[in-house]
Amino acid sequence: MGIQHSRLREKNKERAHEKAYSPESPECINIYQEVFNNIKMPIIVTDKNLTIIMVNPHFERFSGFSQIELLGKSIWTFGISEESRKKIEENYSYRNTEPQKSPAKYEITIRDKEGKLRNWVLHNSILPGSEDIVVALQDITQQRDAESRFTASENYYQTIFENTGAATLLLEEDMTISQVNKECEKVLGYKKEKLIGKKWTKIVPESFAEKMKTYHNMRRKDPLSVPLKYKTKLINKEGKLRNGQMAVDLIPGTKTSVATFIDLTEQSRTVQEMENYLKKMQRVLLQAANSLGTALEIRDPYTAGHQRKVAELSAAIAKEMGLPGHQCEGIAAAASLHDIGKITVPSEILSRPGELSELEMAIVRTHCQTGYEIIKDIEFAWPVAEIILQHHERMDGTGYPNGMAGKEILLEARIIAVADVVEAMSSHRPYRPTLGIKKALEEIFNNKGVLYDPDVVDACLRLFKEKNFKFK
Repeated sequence: MGIQHSRLREKNKERAHEKAYSPESPECINIYQEVFNNIKMPIIVTDKNLTIIMVNPHFERFSGFSQIELLGKSIWTFGISEESRKKIEENYSYRNTEPQKSPAKYEITIRDKEGKLRNWVLHNSILPGSEDIVVALQDITQQRDAESRFTASENYYQTIFENTGAATLLLEEDMTISQVNKECEKVLGYKKEKLIGKKWTKIVPESFAEKMKTYHNMRRKDPLSVPLKYKTKLINKEGKLRNGQMAVDLIPGTKTSVATFIDLTEQSRTVQEMENYLKKMQRVLLQAANSLGTALEIRDPYTAGHQRKVAELSAAIAKEMGLPGHQCEGIAAAASLHDIGKITVPSEILSRPGELSELEMAIVRTHCQTGYEIIKDIEFAWPVAEIILQHHERMDGTGYPNGMAGKEILLEARIIAVADVVEAMSSHRPYRPTLGIKKALEEIFNNKGVLYDPDVVDACLRLFKEKNFKFK
């Protein structure tokens, strides 16, 4: 049996040898040509003077230029950025003088025929037996764009963290402090380097430590079983107690807590000063919730700015209706978070061109209830969670999720419903182009008293037709 297997292997080797082509054979050249034409990577071949002598179809598609437009032209005739040009010239000169210094690949930026700037990794090598250069390009635009968005988002969150106006800490599951802001350094008297990596029990008196440990552990098992805010004391660097109120909640999707401490030690503060501090905590909570809105906009670029614009119009309608300033603030806060529930809707559904299926629409419609669940335990000064839950209800009871009608629906939700429709119809969406503000105003006018509150519609129409309201 072993001898038969050995003979079979030898025959297979002989057949493979008979089938092999020499590099110069027509068959081999045809294979190379097929690979060149069908590989999913833009490739050109240039002569030693960087004049284009070959172009594959994928390069034509990426650049927007045809072979006729490219062949015989210098690579400098299409949109290589100035910085990239210097890089190519430097590496090309090294190739002729000090080949060991010329990298086989490096990053460049090129504008296509439509003027769009794209990021590429350029791979280059000399064709054996010639001075011609093979240049292959790997598109990394999406990667660089994602990195840019991530950096911007990271900077945004860091700015909020550092400027809440309250002592704020990040606490890990093992009770380790992973970050503190400048206000925390000020309140406790420690530099952040002395706090990061330490257990937070170091800064809590024993009389409070056990209760806070219980809260810390239960928050990760059953978040609803522990309070978001409670009175406590912290110990500063001098060993003195600081009395205050702690607000703690988990960062969604993690086991990390954000803890904000409002220092109430100085009993000489006036009642007004105390109210200002509580308002500051309210802003901290609103900023934290708005950060979720930013995460939603990063996932769904087509609705980027939608919540902000709806908040802008909702507040203007409320003011036009003569509502008190405090109520106008609550409407703006709820409007800025009204679609927060979409953070759980798959991004491919949110950004899909064309109409959605019934099942996909059912998934999208869950965002009202989901938004309510996300926000309901944050103690705003207004019924923000209920407003979010009701903003797709309609006056005739045909809305969702609960089919509420008329005055059953909160006035704030009725205002946001109108602002939401006007902004959505006047903006571009993946499934249709913008319908324009005229169509949006026709929609609310034609359905005044049917779908939309008539007083709200009248106030909205006055804003656009008499007071020249425009989205910023």
